[in-house]
Amino acid sequence: MRKLWNKLLAGAVLGLAVLTVGIYSPAYAGTSSQPDVYVDGVKLPFDVQAVNDHGRVLVPLRMIFESIGAEVTWEAKTSTVVGKRDGVTMRLPIGKKTATVGGKTVTLDVPAKLINGRTMVPVRFINESFGNLVKWDPAGVVDITSFNSPRVRVIGSDAKLVEGQVYSVQQEILQKGIVQKVQQMAGYSFNGPVWVYLSNSDAGYKDALIRETGASSTEAAQMASWANGVAYGDTIVLPLHKQESDYGRVRTIAHELSHVLFNQNEVDLPSWVNEGFAWQASLDIAFENGPQVLRGRQDLLARDEVLGALNNGAYRPLINGSYSKLVALGEANYNLELQDYLAMQELKAQYGQDKVQAYLKRFAGTGTADANFRGEFGLSMTEFGDAFRSKLAQELQEQSKGVEVTLNVTSQFQGTFSVLGQNSSQWKLFNLTPGQHTLRIYKDGRLEGATVRDAIGESDPTTNMVFLAMEPDVPVTEGGKRIEYAGAALMDSFGEYAFLNVWKTDSNGNDQFPETNRVLGVEIVNIKAIH
Repeated sequence: MRKLWNKLLAGAVLGLAVLTVGIYSPAYAGTSSQPDVYVDGVKLPFDVQAVNDHGRVLVPLRMIFESIGAEVTWEAKTSTVVGKRDGVTMRLPIGKKTATVGGKTVTLDVPAKLINGRTMVPVRFINESFGNLVKWDPAGVVDITSFNSPRVRVIGSDAKLVEGQVYSVQQEILQKGIVQKVQQMAGYSFNGPVWVYLSNSDAGYKDALIRETGASSTEAAQMASWANGVAYGDTIVLPLHKQESDYGRVRTIAHELSHVLFNQNEVDLPSWVNEGFAWQASLDIAFENGPQVLRGRQDLLARDEVLGALNNGAYRPLINGSYSKLVALGEANYNLELQDYLAMQELKAQYGQDKVQAYLKRFAGTGTADANFRGEFGLSMTEFGDAFRSKLAQELQEQSKGVEVTLNVTSQFQGTFSVLGQNSSQWKLFNLTPGQHTLRIYKDGRLEGATVRDAIGESDPTTNMVFLAMEPDVPVTEGGKRIEYAGAALMDSFGEYAFLNVWKTDSNGNDQFPETNRVLGVEIVNIKAIH
């Protein structure tokens, strides 16, 4: 369980926002024979240089489609590039001077072709097929102005990405309405494109950080080792291989989009407000329609981390300056962003979402950070920080008698339940019929909500964990292996409880920890402390 706990806590560290307003733009370096290509003012970082072929610029296949929000696939049987956007389908066979756009045949001056093993496609034809404006500067620049492209452009920048990953992330952002939800929560609107560069390996992530943020190799390696995403100006670098789950990926995207939104609007928020808002917004969006016990787990992990720091004398006051935060992140032995999140939760709980949004909007004016805070909430940031710390100190004193668990048992599960309470070494066995049940598991060993029929086994007692196990009577096979038993772990942290995880153990003794609150037909619906 300790290994799992460390993994979950590491997954809670979303990433770093490099809070620099503006964009890192390399100087024009193109030539007429090998031009640079810009889309909506941003230079595309091709891994193979564009070439001028008889007056027509050819560029690497995939990135030019992704930069305008088009889906691109490769039809190997016919050696044809297929691009789709806004109901328009373009088919571009390699080596042929004809293509089809919306079912109509079009003649090309220069065909798509293989150059040194890479598929290169005509940049003007592709963009004009989707209604974009293309301008050519003989000095060595292709300047594309896109129309009807999505606000967020997702681009693959790592050879380790697999077919469909880029388009899948692009669609996820659109279908979940992440852009609109972040804007609504903040009270600001994006005023330009956002560029999301995907990687799928440590090396690809590091290279993207160097290219997009201007970081040194050492700095990029440090960021890549612990950050699950980085925002810089209008750009987000997103390592898919570091996202622990679907919830985690959506959370990271929304988190970094929050930073870019404030960057684009030149909103210079105090660091703790910027990070706290990004955490709050990203968790609200990621778990909007998801199981609330999973959201509750994130909240408890954050609370446990911060209260632990306070209890150990390592707590640091809320930090306003971005540079000071970067220094503190390297020095602190706990995650300061989780503290920012809890502070934003407290601000919202005390004053409401409307007041918080009104406070954020004050930064569109000329007021100072503290004047804006005092003007909206009636106290200084220092006074709020002191009160916040005092509230945390009170929470350190909380006591609980045990945990109340609500679960839904379906007819899919046929078998025996057992529970291992805190400070107990014996499993208590009981049965539950299909339906919803509420169990109250006390620290003194009592169990309410079920009739204990036996107590078996000798296990090492734990002070802060409760385990609810399920052993099926009817064989359950998954992936060709029989599931011997499964269960859920519940965590006690400073007087509050949360769902931690479910597990499944197969006949070979291998454990699985799926990111869900359901296992073997049993759903964990709600968790709360008994006070």
